[in-house]
Amino acid sequence: MKRYQEEWFQDKLDDINEVESHVMESKEFLDAKRQLEEIKSKIKAQVPEAERSAIDLLFDSMDEINLSVYNMLMEKIVCATKFDDFNLI
Repeated sequence: MKRYQEEWFQDKLDDINEVESHVMESKEFLDAKRQLEEIKSKIKAQVPEAERSAIDLLFDSMDEINLSVYNMLMEKIVCATKFDDFNLI
């Protein structure tokens, strides 16, 4: 049973990766990403040149946090689905 669960879990991850790939190539996602970059650029333009590296670090930190939150969310979704499929919840 353990092997079956591992294979099932990997199949779910593969499905999620496929959906994620399609979403990241979608017009909506690319538009949102472009808008975010435009906003960041406008914010940076308002900051004195000497302080822009600090803004870049802040934006990088925000991106890392967003990625961490996204990864946690995906993990929770997969785990919730996993337990539901095996009648463990």
